[in-house]
Amino acid sequence: MSKVMPYFYFIFGLVILFDGIVQFLENKELYKLLFSWNTTDKYFYLSIKIIFSLFFFFIGYKRFRVKS
Repeated sequence: MSKVMPYFYFIFGLVILFDGIVQFLENKELYKLLFSWNTTDKYFYLSIKIIFSLFFFFIGYKRFRVKS
């Protein structure tokens, strides 16, 4: 299981990034960040999504390096 875990982190980071881009391209009045946190600024929303996805990419990379 530990050999597959880094790939789960990479996939989860890609899902977060893809969802952020799709939501960014839609014009909405309210963007839901996490749980009950909301924002009306779509650039702030995209930046938070990028930070979350980079966090998961970094964790996956660290686990991948430890594995090999």
